[in-house]
Amino acid sequence: IAELNTKMSGYQQQIIALKQENVQLTEEKKTLTEEKEILNQEKASLTEEKKGLEKTVELGSVLHASGIRLEAINNTKNLLGQEKEKETAKAKKADLIRISFDLDDNRISESGEKMLYICVYDPSGNVIPATANGARFRLSDDREKNFTASKTVPYKQGEKVRGVSVDWRPMNNFNKGTYQVEIYHMGYKIGGERVTLR
Repeated sequence: IAELNTKMSGYQQQIIALKQENVQLTEEKKTLTEEKEILNQEKASLTEEKKGLEKTVELGSVLHASGIRLEAINNTKNLLGQEKEKETAKAKKADLIRISFDLDDNRISESGEKMLYICVYDPSGNVIPATANGARFRLSDDREKNFTASKTVPYKQGEKVRGVSVDWRPMNNFNKGTYQVEIYHMGYKIGGERVTLR
């Protein structure tokens, strides 16, 4: 009996020690859970901050078009059969629209090939697609938009690109009215102009 009492006393002390250890572990777990929650909040905050900075860098990398000119061109042949270009304002004489512009210098945008998308709107306000079943590109807000032509331009960081030119010929004849052109880079509109044909 004395031996059993001694063992029971020992077990009771072990139980008390284990209970204290359990309380201590529960407190440590609670503290660690709170610390984890704080770290998760800090991580979420840093992730948001990183996204914001990436968006700022992306916006800063978007090129800008300036000096945009639209010319309706009439191709004629002279007596020797050589082609001659002449600017026209008449829809029935126009064979193509020449879109020319410069790309301004940008210190953030890296050197390399830059893809530009050009949207030509007919006089009724619809984008004229590049192909019969339409060609699309992604805007900065993840929507898709038809485009009429695209152009890859070699770009050197911090330098202006002069005289970028795109000739666009419609599948059918030109209609009378105002044609509007918009130029896009990285899903952002970087310039636009209009020409009226009578």
